[in-house]
Amino acid sequence: MSKTVQLFQQLEKARQENNQEAECTLLYELGNEFFTLGDFHSASEFYEQSLTLARAMKNRHHEGTVSNSLGNAYMSLGEVHRAIEYYQRALDIAHQEEDYRAESAALGNLGSAYAARDETSRAIEFYEQALIAADKETQQYETNSSERANLTGTLLPPEATTASNLQASRLQRSRKAKFNLLYVALASLLFALIIFASAAYIIYVLPNLNNNKCDPTSSIPTNGLCVVQASNNEYIGVSNGIFAFDTKRSDGALKQQAADDFKAGNINAAKLHWQGAANIETNDAEALIQLENLRVLASGHPYITFIVVTTLSGDDTSITTGRSNLQGAYLAQKEYNYASKLPGGVQVRLLIANIGGQSTFATFVEEQIVQIARADHTVVGVMGWPSNSGSTIDAINKLSKARIPMVSPSASSNLLTGISPYFFRVVPSLESQAIDAAKYAEQTLHTKQAAIFYDPSSPYSESLAASFKEQFSADGNSIVAQETYTSGHPETILDLLHASLLVHPDVIYFSGSVNDIAVVLNNLPTPGPKVMGGDILSRMIYFPNNLQVNLNRLYFTTFAYSDTWNFLKLPKPTFFKSYSQTFDPSRQHVGNPYGYIQPDSDSILAYDAMLALLTGSKNVLAKGKTSFTPIDLRHALEKITGSQAVDGVSGLISFGTDGNPAHKAIVVLSAKPNGHFQVISVLGQFSVNG
Repeated sequence: MSKTVQLFQQLEKARQENNQEAECTLLYELGNEFFTLGDFHSASEFYEQSLTLARAMKNRHHEGTVSNSLGNAYMSLGEVHRAIEYYQRALDIAHQEEDYRAESAALGNLGSAYAARDETSRAIEFYEQALIAADKETQQYETNSSERANLTGTLLPPEATTASNLQASRLQRSRKAKFNLLYVALASLLFALIIFASAAYIIYVLPNLNNNKCDPTSSIPTNGLCVVQASNNEYIGVSNGIFAFDTKRSDGALKQQAADDFKAGNINAAKLHWQGAANIETNDAEALIQLENLRVLASGHPYITFIVVTTLSGDDTSITTGRSNLQGAYLAQKEYNYASKLPGGVQVRLLIANIGGQSTFATFVEEQIVQIARADHTVVGVMGWPSNSGSTIDAINKLSKARIPMVSPSASSNLLTGISPYFFRVVPSLESQAIDAAKYAEQTLHTKQAAIFYDPSSPYSESLAASFKEQFSADGNSIVAQETYTSGHPETILDLLHASLLVHPDVIYFSGSVNDIAVVLNNLPTPGPKVMGGDILSRMIYFPNNLQVNLNRLYFTTFAYSDTWNFLKLPKPTFFKSYSQTFDPSRQHVGNPYGYIQPDSDSILAYDAMLALLTGSKNVLAKGKTSFTPIDLRHALEKITGSQAVDGVSGLISFGTDGNPAHKAIVVLSAKPNGHFQVISVLGQFSVNG
């Protein structure tokens, strides 16, 4: 049971018992809970109710505490004037109560509020008064131990104080503390002024002041932008053009030169080198994104920024996924910018983040993103984290605490369902995929007995297999064998296959990769069982040469496939035409279409993830706003549901309350004799119209 549910239950009980004191406290705690979740509207409502009760009970101490928290809520909502009113109320009560800690907190918050209004002199006055109040509390602390005990019991949660106030409290035991706090306050003011003065300054000037490579053991630069070299020589980090990640290709040298030019502030040279790279490798989306970013910055139009997190180093599969993710993201950026789809002429800028081929590298990037969002207020969301690794869960938790929404193109782990109100995805969970696969096996393939193969060391493999087993069994069918194998060691599979065939399954559900499933298909007897698998099989463009037998028995599910629209006899979205025109403008790759003319599932899903973020952004800006926060975007994403759902290239985009795509279709593929795929069924609702 969540803490929020428990608080609501306790509140209901307090009201039934007419316990106003408990009701007042619980309303305040609910406000804190929603504040922590980033729902400042709800937080302010609960704080207001708590404040009304505190006044009715003439509880001045609690009235002051709640007034301070209300000020923080309205500051977070951008309503600085109202925030100042409540901070002033909190200050007045603190004066009357001679509560110097609360007085220092209110004064520090007033300083921050006036700093947000660019009233620097008034802000400094309040910070100085906060120092005096902190000094008084020190004297009070040293002369009255009983009063000290009472003060340390006041309700001032961490989220209800500013960093300046916290530092004042910690340093108040020395005279030097006063000067330290004032220094921090002034430095914070100067930094805020620099940020708000010009977003372009961060992009063009700060890279000149920081090397593009940084030491992972040291602190992240103030603007968050740098790259580290990992122990296996992969380069991990976030780049706005100061570094080129995908350089193991023919245009790599030109991209590196472009990044060096940009870092040195030579923007024209950088543009020429990025363009040269794009001319050599026409499907290199990293180069195209950087070119588009330069155009956006030079346009003078307002813009919003998204951070695209993917894998551009590591093994070949990781790099291919990263390249496809950038292709999808770029097409969405280009579409919205060139057609001016965002109100007010707002443009779209993309930062590129590489988390590499090992999940342990992602922690550094998580910290960077939080820092970048703090420094650059144009950053409103993240598209990415394509994997199902533990780093994805860590990233969601960290970004959620920073109140940064994320839409993942392909993370399908069951553990991500409902993990955070800031997390959304355009692919169904593994559970949904396995349920549809089980239904297809029963109703279309007419199977009754299944043998299941999975790798217990792989969360993906184990979860997919477990969900298939649960549904297949629940429908009255039999699991006649469960075999565990080790991925990448096909020699462990053959004996298991022979053993499972002894119990006569009519379908083998293989939760694993192409190379592993090849052992099964190459050694099936004729006649023999059908074979099913999951979306990981569609990561291959076509099946390898060592797998050319029994392909007519193979069926597998996936989240997206380029030929689905033709199969359903529906008009294809402009995405497909734009894809081929953008990445193969001279039609030089007809014989090798993937990545040039024909998109793979990762590029389709990345486009849809960006489409969701941009649709939410469009809906926020349509309300007359000229700018918005990540929290605004999170609320807009929640409303992409029901009648507000949109058609993506992979199918319907309609988010449920758990962040999953509701009613999202699953595509069933089979293999042609030549090893290529073909769509044979679409399970679920594919578009808004059915």
